[in-house]
Amino acid sequence: MFLYKDYGELRKGVYTYDAENHALIENHSFQKDYPPHYGSESISILIRSRVERPMWRYREIRSFRAVMIDTGHVIENIRQLCEYNGFYTTLTKAIHAENIDDFDWVREPHLCTLHVSPETINKSNLVPDVPLALPASKRYNTNPCIYFTFKEGQLVCNTLWPNVKSTVINYEEFEVLTHCLPSRRGDRDISQKGLLMNFSIGKTKLAELSRSYLLIPENIAKKLYSELLLWINHNWYMSFLLHCEVQNSSERIQEPPFRRDVILRNPDLLFERKTTRKFSGRKLSLSQFNHILKNAIPIDERDTTELIVNVKHVETIEAGLYVWRNSILSLVGEALSGDQVRTLVIGQEWAGTGAVDIWIKKQVECLNPAMYEMSLMSLGAVGQRICIACTEEGISTFMTPAIKDEISFNTLKMDKSLEIALYHFTIGYKGE
Repeated sequence: MFLYKDYGELRKGVYTYDAENHALIENHSFQKDYPPHYGSESISILIRSRVERPMWRYREIRSFRAVMIDTGHVIENIRQLCEYNGFYTTLTKAIHAENIDDFDWVREPHLCTLHVSPETINKSNLVPDVPLALPASKRYNTNPCIYFTFKEGQLVCNTLWPNVKSTVINYEEFEVLTHCLPSRRGDRDISQKGLLMNFSIGKTKLAELSRSYLLIPENIAKKLYSELLLWINHNWYMSFLLHCEVQNSSERIQEPPFRRDVILRNPDLLFERKTTRKFSGRKLSLSQFNHILKNAIPIDERDTTELIVNVKHVETIEAGLYVWRNSILSLVGEALSGDQVRTLVIGQEWAGTGAVDIWIKKQVECLNPAMYEMSLMSLGAVGQRICIACTEEGISTFMTPAIKDEISFNTLKMDKSLEIALYHFTIGYKGE
């Protein structure tokens, strides 16, 4: 949390929330006088994810989506609390520490920053990203934040940290990069002198490999490789590279305006979310159904988000497959059976057993790395709004992001697209 002025006894500065002790602990990874993004009256909350065992349950590249979606749930909860109390909120790219060898962002991935203000602000004092400069070194390791591609017959090394860059390299340079990978035996000469002696590469080329961050100083590389162990051991290295590109991309996120979009009626209900794996056959009332749909999509997400709604048991509404878009419910087909619903969500037995099934459909900006994770977080935010609305109506939920895309596109009558992400909910009264 970034406080840009004193609040009583709480002094201006940067703090980390200690959940175990319910306390704010001063954080020294950032400068104390970090410039405010939206003025001194605002506060900024950096959202991070602690890398620990529960995070690594699903060893598949797309599983990183679940982390982003969970983050969206948390963010929407915080936004609702702030907006309920009269504040305005907006989201931007994550704030990063300025120290080149501070790899806190690897240990606890920095996902986004939530800004809270007592008034709506149209223009930010955006602090421009300052390119990180690595110190000079005489010993090198290969940067672990790289990957290789071929383009028009040439070998390209793509760097993702400390900035995003592509460099064409030749075979001799590739040999140097493979040689400078960390060695358990420690028998490789990775000194500048040794590399020049053992490889057909001149001083100028070696300096270029360093300037392009394909080779990085050994002392910094050791810290980075150490922090990467969890990602590597649990087969999430590709997810790390993806996150790395998102965080270090030079592309900007189009900063959304501040919003105040309160759907929360009773803050205490945030502690009483009703999830279940057993539903009754009881019908939802029309007012309950309308309340959930009308509150699901934030006012600033309506152009890029819609709901696919499988109605089975709602009073006065014909069973069928509907689309909720721009506050209009349109019938698009026949209702899906429980078996059909479960086929779309890898056979999870609790899906499709409630009164209504909802798929949140979100356009994801795959070609803009800076926006990719933010799009997935907004998917979770819509999910949290559904949870809040259901809880207020005494209705339970089951949710899962584990969806078979291709068969879902066909069954739900959607155009196939890599730029669409889905999130499934089954809602209804809890069974006995």
